[in-house]
Amino acid sequence: MMNSSGTPLPAETAQPRIVPLRRRDETDYAHRHFVNLAATALLLAVGFAIVWTVMSIDRYEAKQRCLASGRIDCVRLVEPIRNIRPMDVHPKL
Repeated sequence: MMNSSGTPLPAETAQPRIVPLRRRDETDYAHRHFVNLAATALLLAVGFAIVWTVMSIDRYEAKQRCLASGRIDCVRLVEPIRNIRPMDVHPKL
């Protein structure tokens, strides 16, 4: 480097070369993975809740359309299981 009069400056007065400091990577990857996993689980739960809600509303609307059409067999009835006599372990001879 040169001063204003054009003479070179001594080496000790020259500006030192500035080297950028490297920062340590302080990312906590274990915490980051946990948060990503928690967010994924939450999104899946919300997705399942949305699908369940839409399907419930659709079933309700189908029942309402059936009743509005005048039918009386709109709701599926579940029949109880009939008593079946257990097989005799030792049949009488």
